[in-house]
Amino acid sequence: MTAEPTVDTSARRLYGVDPATFVAERRAEAGRLREAGHAQVAKDVMSLRRPSVAAALVDAVVRHRPELVDEVAAVGRRLRAAIGDAEAGPADLRAADADRRSVVRRCVEAAAEVAGTWGSRASSTSLREVEQTFWAAAVDAGALAAVRAGCLVRPLSPSGFGAVDTTGSSAVEVVVEVEPSLTPRRRASRAGAGAGAGAGDEPARDDAALDRAHQRVQHAEQVLRQAEDEATTAAESASAAEAHTARLEQELAELRRRLTGVEQEIRDAAALRRRAAGEKQTAERRRRTASGAVDRARRDLHLLDGDG
Repeated sequence: MTAEPTVDTSARRLYGVDPATFVAERRAEAGRLREAGHAQVAKDVMSLRRPSVAAALVDAVVRHRPELVDEVAAVGRRLRAAIGDAEAGPADLRAADADRRSVVRRCVEAAAEVAGTWGSRASSTSLREVEQTFWAAAVDAGALAAVRAGCLVRPLSPSGFGAVDTTGSSAVEVVVEVEPSLTPRRRASRAGAGAGAGAGDEPARDDAALDRAHQRVQHAEQVLRQAEDEATTAAESASAAEAHTARLEQELAELRRRLTGVEQEIRDAAALRRRAAGEKQTAERRRRTASGAVDRARRDLHLLDGDG
């Protein structure tokens, strides 16, 4: 038995394609539904929002490179575990954050490749929004669920290591998987220690755990500042590169215009040369004709002088 069509089914077909074709694809999808007698679903499909370029690129990466999204999810779990684990140190958080930056970078590269298959070049702004979206997915389970759904209509933005605002970000309902509670672990009592000794050591262990927690927070804030600085620097570099590219394109257009003018001048000069060559040939023929006439006139004059 064929399942009844739903707007979510249509949305999963429509999102992740070149946003330049989205409106036409949406209209065609709604038309097929109306012809099949599903007028209400067709109406709902027509209300689906066109995604931003960045959102469409993320949706496409979800479809074509799902293993990257799995890596984002895995590194996100590691990050949250490192933050919530009393035994984790700064080195654990640094390693997890390095993995996050690596997988997010590869997601951005995959998005740029997708844009190439669409016959366009993703702008630095769009790629920056793609980066922010996958970063958000790495630090927040709700953002990850919205990304995994593959029907984003707008990019996401992380807020440190806290919850991400996903309101109105997806065209379909998003189900967030509940993660196991990340409760801080404590060190086991030393072997051979009695119950009384363990109880007496408890405040010391709590103080040590609290100190480590403060250290993790400080390091997490440092990592966040570093990541934000890197993102700002990358955005500035991308903006400068985009401006430089625009200047080069303008220079190229000017050179092409000048080249067109020079080529026209060459064509005009060639036409003048051909015309001059033709005029030269005509003048040479006239000169030979005139020279022959002079020779004949001189011969006639010589004959007349001889007869006299």
